[in-house]
Order: sequence, then C-alpha cells, then structure tokens
Amino acid sequence: MGIVRFPASGAAEHRITIRAVPQATTPPSPSTAAGKLERIRQLAEHCLNTPRITLVEVGTQFDDALRDRLLAVAAGDELMTVRTYHPTDEVTFAKGPFAPEIPVAEAIRLAEEYSREWNVLFQEAIDVDETLLAGNFIVSPIGAGRYEALAGRYRVREVEEPPDSGAADLREGAFACPDEIADRAIREAVERVLDSDLLEAIGADADDRILLEFNVQSRPVGERREPLLFWEWRPISLRAPARARGGLARAAVRRHGDVVGVGVDGLRDPDALSGDLPDALGGKGAGLWRMFRAGLPVPPTVVLTVANGTAGGELPDSWGASLDTALQELAQAARSSIGDKRPSLLAVRSSPAVSMPGLLETVLGAEWDRDAVQQAVRRVLASWTSARAMAYREARAIRDDAGLAVVVQPMIFGDADDRSGSGVGFTRDPATGHALPVIEFGRRSAGPPVVGGEASTLTLSELESAFPALGRLLLGWARALEHLAGDVQEFEFAVESGRGFLLQTRTAKRSPEAAVRIGYELFKGGEISADRARELLAGVDIERLARRRLLLEGQEPVAEGRVAAPGLAVGRVALDVHAIERIRAEGDSAILVTDVPDPSDYPYMRKIAGAVSRRGGATSHATVLALEAGIVSVVGCRELVLESGAARFGEHRVETGDWLSVSAEDRGRVYAGRLEEGPAELPSSLNEEIVSWARSSLATRRTR
Repeated sequence: MGIVRFPASGAAEHRITIRAVPQATTPPSPSTAAGKLERIRQLAEHCLNTPRITLVEVGTQFDDALRDRLLAVAAGDELMTVRTYHPTDEVTFAKGPFAPEIPVAEAIRLAEEYSREWNVLFQEAIDVDETLLAGNFIVSPIGAGRYEALAGRYRVREVEEPPDSGAADLREGAFACPDEIADRAIREAVERVLDSDLLEAIGADADDRILLEFNVQSRPVGERREPLLFWEWRPISLRAPARARGGLARAAVRRHGDVVGVGVDGLRDPDALSGDLPDALGGKGAGLWRMFRAGLPVPPTVVLTVANGTAGGELPDSWGASLDTALQELAQAARSSIGDKRPSLLAVRSSPAVSMPGLLETVLGAEWDRDAVQQAVRRVLASWTSARAMAYREARAIRDDAGLAVVVQPMIFGDADDRSGSGVGFTRDPATGHALPVIEFGRRSAGPPVVGGEASTLTLSELESAFPALGRLLLGWARALEHLAGDVQEFEFAVESGRGFLLQTRTAKRSPEAAVRIGYELFKGGEISADRARELLAGVDIERLARRRLLLEGQEPVAEGRVAAPGLAVGRVALDVHAIERIRAEGDSAILVTDVPDPSDYPYMRKIAGAVSRRGGATSHATVLALEAGIVSVVGCRELVLESGAARFGEHRVETGDWLSVSAEDRGRVYAGRLEEGPAELPSSLNEEIVSWARSSLATRRTR
C-alpha cells in the first residue's frame, strides 16, 4: 500500500461529556486533602459566591424525597451540572464522570447512576450566553500569582485549550500584587479572595499557592446572587511534595512508564494499557497506533509511554530496564518490514500528550545501542523545559506535567536517492477549509528541512505532474486519515527508495473560516453527525467571520507569497525580536520580516500582528503555530532580500519601523505603507448558505 514508483529520470439528543476514569484495583487510601465539596463550602464560609449545590454521597439510595430535593436545588433552572469526586482519594482518581449543562431530569438520572461509585455534586449550571469572563488564577498569601481567562461567551474549561477564534479574547499574565492586573474584573476577583482571609484559614504559608476557577456573568448567579462566581479552589503547592510550574487548568494525566510496540511483535500492544491512549502514548504514539491498526504503512515503533519523572531529561527506571529487549525486538520488526538488513540508525522523537508542533527536540541518526538511545531520549525529554516549549505551554494553559512520551523508530531516509523524499500534508486547506489537500514534498530531502520550512518543496499539483504515482498515494492517505479521525488531519510522511511511510498524524490547526467550511462539508458529505459538526464549530464566533480588507486605490504589492495564515495585518517592520519589543512599547503593531519562520520565535508570535518570510512552507511547524495563534502569515516571498539592518522587496527598501500592510486571502500580498481599511467582507471560501448553517448549528448547541 505504501509502494510508489518514481519515473526513472527526474521529471435531538443532549450531548453529555463523560470523562474516562481509571478503575480501582486496590482499595484507595484516605485522602489528606479537603474534599471538593468541603473546599467549595470554605469559599462560601468566607463570603465568596459559589453555585447552588448539594452533595449526593456514594451509595445513597434514591427516592422521591431526594429527587424533590434536587429539583429544589435546581430552583426552576432548565439546566444543571453533575460533577463527581472520589469518596476517599482525589489524588489517584483525579478525574471522575462530568456532565455539564444538561436538562434537570437527565442530571438527576445521572446523579443516581454516578453515586453508585462516586460522591456526586449536583450543582447550578451557568448560561454561557450571559458569560462575560471565565478563567483561573493562582494566588499566594502575599498577593502574587498569575491568571488566564477568556473574555466573552466561554466556559472555564475552554481556557485549557482556547479555541482558535479566542486568541483576541485571551487575558493572561503574572502579577506581584493585584494592582498589576490590568483587567478590572480579574483584579477584583483576586482582591476578593485575598480580602476573604481564605488563605489564612486553610493554613497557607507565604510560598503556598492555590488555584481558583471563576466566572463573571451579566446577571447575578449563585448562592449570594452576584455576578462574580467561584466554582472551587484547589491546592497547587499547599502541603504538596513539589511545586508545579506551568499552565493552570489541565489536570495531571495517568502515568504509565511502560514500553510498548507498534508493529513490533515481541512487545505489548498499546491496547493492553489502561486509560486513554493519547494520555499514555502521547499524540504521535497514539496516531501511529491508530494508523497501524487501520492498515496504513507506518515504521515499526517502540513507544516509551508517559511516565513520572520525565521533566528535565530523567529516564524512569521502567524504561531503562526494558530498553535492551525493546531494541532487539524493534530490529527484528525492522528487518521484516523495511528490509533484509538491520537498519543502521534510529529516529527518536517527542510525543507530547498535547500537540506542541515543532517545539520539542527530535534526534535523528542515533546509533543502534542502548547508551546512544538513552542519550537521545534524555535530549528529547530535556527539550520539555526549553524556553519556547514553556512559553507555548504558558500561552495555551498546559500544565508542565501534562505528559511526554517518546517514540523510537528506524530511520526512513528521505534523502537516500532520487526515488526518496519527505513531506508534510493537510487533508484539507487549514487556512480556507478547501477540500483539496495541501501537501509539500521535498524530493531527496530529510524531514527537518521540510517541516522547518527551509527545503525547496513541490506542491500537490506539481507533485501530481512530476510523480503521478506518489500523488495518487498521498491523496489516498489523506482520504483514509480524515475518514479514520472524522476530522482534518496534519500528517508527515517519508519515501525511501520508492517505499512510503506515514510518520505522524494529528488533528490539524485551522482558521475560524476553515473550521466553519470543514464542519459544513464533512456534515453535508455524511462523514460526521450533526453533534460532531457542532463540536468542530466550538469557539467560532460566527459574527466575526467577516474579514478586514484593505482599500488599495491602485496600490500594487511590493511582494507576493503563499498564505500560511489568513487575514489582514498593518504594522511596522521588525527585523528581530528586540525591534518587536520596541515597536510594541511605542504603542504600534509589529510585522516580523524574516528569512524563514522558526518555532523558536513562538514566545514573540503572540506579540506581533503578522509575519512575512522569504522561505518557509504553508505546512511548516512555524506556520502551524502562526495559524493557531491567529497571526497573519505570508511565506515564500521570493522578492524579499534581507540586508544588514534592512530588507528589500524587489526595488522597495524598508528599515525597522517602516509601515507595511499585509493581505493574506487567496494569495499573500505585501504593500508598502500604512493603508486604510474598507468594510469587512466574508472570505471567498464562505457563502451565506455555509454561514447560515453554522449559525443555526451553534444556536442548536446552545439550547441543548
């Protein structure tokens, strides 16, 4: 299935979210921490507004009297939320079933079902249409901390992974005292907690911190009938053995520490693991396993699963003890699936539980022995604490202990000969949602130059013309991957001496307009259900799809390139990160002009309006990050030449601080100067029928 031949010469039900939980194998030990309900009651005791709530203890027998009591708690509301927590151990069993914002009758039924194994909290649900702000903050008794919140119609849980359309609504920052918080509502929430004496009452020391989840509503809610509502508090470092650093909202994943195989007969299959596979194998490992089971060609792979103690490069003991056997079995699998001789080199790649494209280390060409592989694995694990990786996790509210696995594979040499190459693809255009895949292929090229945007690549149309067999193979893979996932995928592949392998697949980042068109076309094509289509629209603001446009008035572009992330940006030229800071300090937007975009620029991406580069592809890692961050990006501007302290677009020379206007629609165009804007219009990839469908779908979702 992965064989290609090159030419001889070059030419109506309510959706309920249930979180999977580990099952107990031995009786859990009593928790030393206050239970969830006790912590919520502590908030109420200190005059902090909390939701209407009642506890249904594990083992409670339901009768009409209890059902009437739950109806009284609902107080006429149509929707309620059901939360759970373990009766004795909230640490090991951190995640229990959770059903947010569901009809009262269904909530009562689930409360009865869940209470057979869990303590159940039957509580008030907010109306997201009346939400002004939702988020988390961490604070210590001395008043220092940090916060992450979304301003608008969002839920607290969306702060974990803000939707693409919510980039402008994200409020985040650190503070030494509440006065440093610019957003008044967040500042008042922090001050309310500090004024309440809650921290003193729970015995917090100066270095201790707690996390609080909160909402600000447009009308009074909760027990105290106030707009500001606190859901709960949780200890971050209070009486904990180690102090966590990083994102606020994501709960720690189940730790495994196993060594498993994908297409390696002598090792355990990932299906033998408990819990969710992405939590155990990371995104890359889970994707390889799904592709392998579907019959798609992947290299044999050893996965060192997510385990405690991986931060900073330390290997769990369980990995080291199993590595020798794993390498022997991998060699046998490689001889069977790739060739008769034992592969000479290995690829060691990161597999985070949460996608971090291009931000973690990959080690290629590792020698085939335990010591070399261990050293490569340590490098991958150590990259978790790099500046760019930490900046990304901070920006996306991802905890530092969110989980990192490592995959080890025999090298697929995309630079072996004229019948070799590597590439990256999207099953649909992530900028517009157009159904034709976007693929960039570097002939006789290894993977890093392609995903890094440095290699000269062929587009899909060029590839189909030059190498028809490979083009047909890639189109088949794209269809299979999208069907398998029920969503648009980003995938990486390599071809060695005419034989193709898939190296990775993951859910693709996309622009808001692409999310709408993709949801519409997958639903109309019968690929996904109406409920699934509504999930794909989560976080999209339909009323903000109209795109800004420039008033050109005869202006001609000084450069053109490919659209990596759509939109419009007007700002001043920045040729380095120091210029970005200076321009922002002067109150203006910055446009980064560079040779090739780099994931290392991520800490600064959220500070710029747009990026223009001479090289780089529409599928490179830095491009994906720009798309996710909502940064307008144009790549492949061949007219751009970088000089000492300046840049030249053909005959037009610009220096740091000069104004540029960038329009990224069907084609990326760069204009000299600060052009005015005209009325916003729908992007060409959408029409009124698609927008009307999306608006109707989202309205249906809100009423459910």
